[in-house]
Amino acid sequence: MKDFFRYDTAEQRKSLLQRARNVALSALQQYDLAWERIQFIQLSDTITYKIETSTADSYLLRIHSDRWSKEAIQSELIFLQSLNALDEIYAPVGVASIKGPYVLEIDTAEDYKRPYVTVMKWVEGEHLNGEITGNHAAIMGDMMGRLHQAAAKFISPPGFVRPVWGADSFRGEMAKLEQYYTRFLSHQAWTEYQHAAEKIFATLADMDVNKQNYGMIHADLHIGNIRFQG
Repeated sequence: MKDFFRYDTAEQRKSLLQRARNVALSALQQYDLAWERIQFIQLSDTITYKIETSTADSYLLRIHSDRWSKEAIQSELIFLQSLNALDEIYAPVGVASIKGPYVLEIDTAEDYKRPYVTVMKWVEGEHLNGEITGNHAAIMGDMMGRLHQAAAKFISPPGFVRPVWGADSFRGEMAKLEQYYTRFLSHQAWTEYQHAAEKIFATLADMDVNKQNYGMIHADLHIGNIRFQG
């Protein structure tokens, strides 16, 4: 069967978003949400939509790419739930479907793999616009410190699965990048890029797998994933 997330061309991207909207609408039928509006947010590692309801609550619906297993997605929700239970850490948490599961597998167009879908509570607040002040940086630094401490104390339950970022995964990403580098790099620049990557490979390969070098991380902590409120 074909990968649901395949979009190497503009036409494939258009087709993907059409499939995704149908999947999102089908998935919503399996949640007890008085939804009124579905708004596309973005296509990245997941396809995301904001779900507005007739109540004050909003939700985030995610269609996950083929690269993540059901166990990995479930584990992410477990970790987010543990973070949200802590004081002064506000993380999105999963919402159970009507029948109970937090991760759904939704039917889609013929010959495509069935994608996994999750719904999460919407985190209120605004993205930071304009200049980043010293106060903003201090607040974000404090939040990152609390996240780091919480992750270090987290005890994973049996069957807990998260992606492993290391030498092997880095080589895999470089192999994928090699297919497309000509779109934005010259051959000489790509050669220099490879030399730099080899130094990273060597450093990662020499790292001992211990608590000092390996543990739970955010992996995508940037301004677009942080909301400010009050």
